[in-house]
This record gives sequence, structure tokens and C-alpha cells, in this order.
Amino acid sequence: MHVWENAGPLVHARITLGDEPILWAGECPTLRFDMRGIDEYGKPKHSLLFRAAAAVVDATSDVPDEHHSERADVMVFGRNGKCAAMRHAREIIAGDSSDWTVWALTPRRVHVVRRSSMTPEQKKMGLLRGLVSSFTDNGPKTVTVFPTTPLVDIPRADIVGFEIATRENEPCLRMRLADDSGFDLKFFRTGPGYDSEPDQYRRLLALSMGRTDPWM
Repeated sequence: MHVWENAGPLVHARITLGDEPILWAGECPTLRFDMRGIDEYGKPKHSLLFRAAAAVVDATSDVPDEHHSERADVMVFGRNGKCAAMRHAREIIAGDSSDWTVWALTPRRVHVVRRSSMTPEQKKMGLLRGLVSSFTDNGPKTVTVFPTTPLVDIPRADIVGFEIATRENEPCLRMRLADDSGFDLKFFRTGPGYDSEPDQYRRLLALSMGRTDPWM
């Protein structure tokens, strides 16, 4: 039996990082914001008067509210829209928001790329030049490598540190920048329907601190 799979974040990060050492890499489908004056999608919030008028319209409308919150894989936080994290996030959210982002930490930087979705034509072309083949117990396995686009680099000198935090009652890896803004990263999900463990975030933290054998 031939097995088809998508390549993981490490493979996609390697495309643009080349031989640069990668400490960890993870995929993040959704990015949201938690800062004053900015809504969850990174847009400036309207004034109180505008929101009050909109609430009256919503109250008299039978159309369901489709602007519901999603669980964020990356939460951008800071005091306001002028913080360092927001400057980096603007580069990340520019373009097709339906594509996933891949985050990779190296000794020099945090590197973020967009893992593009393929159209049927692009997929046919990509399969000719982007396949990594290996074998499993069930037979050969073909891994599809999607096109990637570099988005932003955050130098390690601009990162104050990493820590394990809690966001929406779930553990996350918090990356804090010099102005106390930053990013909460949820590469693993916990709770019903997910098989991840909080220990995985402790391992990520150890890798972020440069430990080569984080399980010890």
C-alpha cells in the first residue's frame, strides 16, 4: 500500500533556512490578537459610539453573527498596536490568511514562513519537484512538500526569553519581546480529542534554552 502524507513543519522550515540549525519547528493554522484598541483579527477597533450603533442593528437583525472567535494557535499580545509583536504580526497576516504558517527557532532567529495551499495545477507541478519518498512498514510513503514563502525573521537579540504560560486554559509556549509584547504559541492541543501533553511544552522550552537533550 502506498501512503501519501504532507511534509511536517521541520521539512517546510528547512526549505528557506537551508543548513541553519533548527531547534524546533511547528505549524500554526490560526493567528489572533489580544491587545488594546485591536480586535482579534488585527484590525483597529471602532469607537464606542460606532459599536453601540452596530449593536442596535444586530439586535434588530435575524442574520446570525458569523464573527465568532476561533481557538488561536498563535496569540499576539501587547499593550497596543504600536508594539514590537504587532509590527512583526502585520507581515505575517499580509496575504492569504487561509494558508498555514510555520514557525521555526534557530540559534539566530525565529523564522516564520507561509506554507501555501496548492491549486490542482500547482499540486501537479509541485509533486514533480517536491516529493520526499521513504518507506514504512506498510510500504512506500510519499511526502508532499508545499511551496513556502518567507514572511518575517525575529532576531534572537530582540527576544527577551521563552516561558510556559496558559492561554484559554491550555498550556502554550510564550515568546516575549523587549517591550513586553510577544506571541503565545500552541503547537500542541490538550483536552478532549487531543493526545498532546503539557510535557511537550516543557520540552519546547528546554529546546528554546539550547538544551540538546531536553528529556534529561
